Amino acid sequence: MGNFVITAKNNSFDRLFINEGRISFYPKQNVEYQRLSYPNCIIIPGFIDTHIHGSFGYGPKEALKLKNALLKKGVTTFFPTIYTNPLPKMLSDISSLFSDDFIPDGIHIEGPFISPEKIGAQDKNGVISPSISALSMLLEAGRGRVKAITMAPELKNIEPLVKLLVKEAIIPLQGHTNASYEEALLGFSWGMKHITHLYNAMTPFNHRSPGVIGLALSQASCYSELIMDGHHVHPSVIKMTVGAKGEDKIIAITDALLPTSMDRGPFYANGCEVLLQDGLWVTKGNTSLIQGSSLTMDKAFKNLISWGFSIDSAIKMTSTNAARLYNLKDVGEIRDGYIANLIALDCYSFEVKEVFLKGERYVV
Repeated sequence: MGNFVITAKNNSFDRLFINEGRISFYPKQNVEYQRLSYPNCIIIPGFIDTHIHGSFGYGPKEALKLKNALLKKGVTTFFPTIYTNPLPKMLSDISSLFSDDFIPDGIHIEGPFISPEKIGAQDKNGVISPSISALSMLLEAGRGRVKAITMAPELKNIEPLVKLLVKEAIIPLQGHTNASYEEALLGFSWGMKHITHLYNAMTPFNHRSPGVIGLALSQASCYSELIMDGHHVHPSVIKMTVGAKGEDKIIAITDALLPTSMDRGPFYANGCEVLLQDGLWVTKGNTSLIQGSSLTMDKAFKNLISWGFSIDSAIKMTSTNAARLYNLKDVGEIRDGYIANLIALDCYSFEVKEVFLKGERYVV
């Protein structure tokens, strides 16, 4: 781990120091620094992706390889996301995340307590009724690293599960749900205060029956994920949503699938053969069924800039907000004493040039 002094095009600092993996705005005495100059780059916090099923051909069973591949795209923190499947497979998928060389930053479990009417690309055979026993098994497999679970608030007997998650400081997200506004509001009162991939796999919005979307837009404290590919949600709707909620409550995610960034097929995700169509992974043989996105976080950042958002706003939505919601310690911002998870980003093309992970330098 090196000690670096960085100069770049940022207006917020003249120099940035990395000391033993931490950010500092002042040099330490008797420390020799390697000088790094990025005259055509800005330095921003590393991206945080809290909803990703895989990328570069790697899924949960190859999480260390996935981590190393995602560094190329500026991702320094990510939550491997577990599909709804029969419970034994879900438990196996969670357990496979852990190795001597890898402990996940967090885990997002998408199901299995979701609506069969809004299952999307999840395995319908994995959907089960709310059960404290099943939830406890999932949490035990997660070894204290589960940060979020997506559930449907309208399900009978879901309330005790929500309250258990709140007690354990795990975020219960509303998603894959057919809830009415009233059901969503009741879930909110129990502690389901945040939303999985807003607009997707949930009750459509209607001005007389606003559903989960109405809850998300009307509750100021509610964080909402948005898949920032411009396909899952139209850019105009993204701008409308940020305008309604504020840039501090939007979390950019990829919802990327295992074959994302792969060059050659055939492509498979969650045991299903998929095709890439207009930037979306769709089911072979049923191209109307969207399986997930082919988005990467560097592209999400560039999309936000191209849609008219400022660099500071894009930083919040791709890093800072997720760190705040999930209480990720000392990441998501450039602050004195924070972990040096940083990106050197070309200030014209917004391409990732170099990445620092806990102060370790990686040239892309």
